[in-house]
Amino acid sequence: MSGSNARVGGLSRFGIGVQVFLTVVLALAALLLVNWLVARPGLRHRIDLTSAGSNTLSTASLGVLEQLESDIQVDILFRPMDAPLTALGQEVLVRTDRLLVMMEEAAAGRVAIQAVDTADQEAWRVRQQQLRLRGYENGLVISNGERREFLAMSGDLAVFDLGNPVAKLPPKVVEFDAERAIIGAILDVTKGAERHVYFTHGFGEPDALESVDPFGLGLLSEELEGDGLRVHRWNYLEDGPLPEDCDAVAVVGPDVAWPEDMYAEVVSYVEAGGRLLVAPAVDAEGLRNSVVPDLLEHFGLEVSEGRIAGAFYSQRGILVEGGDPRCEWNVVTPDLMSRHPILRAMRTAGEAFQFNYSHRIQVGLQPEDGVAQNLFMSSPASWLDAPPGDRYHDPALDGTFRSFPLAATVHRPPMVEVDAPKGLEVDPKIRIVALGSQFMLSNTALGEPSMRAADLFRAAFNWLLDREHRIVMEEKGADLRYLPLDRPEGAVWVMNVAQYYLPLGALLAGALVWWRRMRGSRRVIAKTPNSEGDAR
Repeated sequence: MSGSNARVGGLSRFGIGVQVFLTVVLALAALLLVNWLVARPGLRHRIDLTSAGSNTLSTASLGVLEQLESDIQVDILFRPMDAPLTALGQEVLVRTDRLLVMMEEAAAGRVAIQAVDTADQEAWRVRQQQLRLRGYENGLVISNGERREFLAMSGDLAVFDLGNPVAKLPPKVVEFDAERAIIGAILDVTKGAERHVYFTHGFGEPDALESVDPFGLGLLSEELEGDGLRVHRWNYLEDGPLPEDCDAVAVVGPDVAWPEDMYAEVVSYVEAGGRLLVAPAVDAEGLRNSVVPDLLEHFGLEVSEGRIAGAFYSQRGILVEGGDPRCEWNVVTPDLMSRHPILRAMRTAGEAFQFNYSHRIQVGLQPEDGVAQNLFMSSPASWLDAPPGDRYHDPALDGTFRSFPLAATVHRPPMVEVDAPKGLEVDPKIRIVALGSQFMLSNTALGEPSMRAADLFRAAFNWLLDREHRIVMEEKGADLRYLPLDRPEGAVWVMNVAQYYLPLGALLAGALVWWRRMRGSRRVIAKTPNSEGDAR
């Protein structure tokens, strides 16, 4: 009997072991199945418990991401910002990274994120060449094949306020607009038909496709091509009227008069709601011989033959008041910029740019049915240097010191009757950007990152072609923080509780339960009369 009982007990223990093993296997399988189901976008349902909705994408963003038909690559380029924005820059980076993770999930595999190690100089140079960047560090690059868009951390993703140490006002993030900027960049590199820009040539204009000549426009064309535009050269005598796919005409630096038919073609195109960018030749004689003065005057703008000059301090702190070519290097600071959309990113970021060898461009006649405005100005210590431009101030010829407009824009309805748009056609509007400097569009200027010419002209063409996206998004505040930032010991205590105290408490509670169950499970064998008789 005792052997039989032992065999039964062994089988019973074996059966219990098999049950336990199967229970563990099934539990692990159920856990893996639940995790797989949770990762399915179609089955997952997120609940945002934050008061500001910081963990929820807007309806507009979800609509764009869910309809992506091509893959989007996001490269994160970040280096610590200079004081006093170091901590705020890190905060914006964390919020942007969290936003990108949500976008990656919503896009169902169409968005890939890669952080570029900017500390590794060799890796950075390789990736910089691949992205065709020149000097950018902090921000995002949104790419779709060969089309790309750069979003600067300061100005595009967020707007910073440096604060005032004297008034004891700390720096802060005034606006966090990363979601709108990223979705807009995705639309730029994916949506819509290609836009075509035609540069006039054959009348002294620099070659729009020449990248080697310092005065060519090849680098500008590369920037525009990277933004999804297509650049062409156009000469009325060789090519005939402007093609039907023309979205904008660029007139940069002609120094010879056009044929009357060519001038009439451009004027008719713009009057019917076309887009025009104009930059005069640097020298006064070339400007005088060209059609630029008449073309600008027709649309209410004026250009001077003289160029803007001003005094500057050398690196040794010596005031240079004339004669030096650097007197024509105009530094445009945010206080000299208008509130035009072209300048929004630079102005809000508090960044300046150079605008060299520029004529005065100003509004001469305000249109009754539109708006013409000066875009940005020179410093108050400037003078209009009359031809031949010796860069010395002569009060009798050059007048007094003051700020001069260096660029202007015109935005108005068509000046002639046009057919009403149908379906998805764009409502025709005249848009003109007049810049005082041909030099600033050259390869020399575009090849110098500190001048910020690429940023300026990309923004100018985006406005010219009306590429702003009307994206409606709910405003979101910063994440709420209930731990005082000035007392780091509070955060340390919370981390210790989460990482050590709670797991240790759970372990002790489990040990106590085990000990109590072991005490209660001791079997007491009750003796019965039959069993005693058997024993005898």
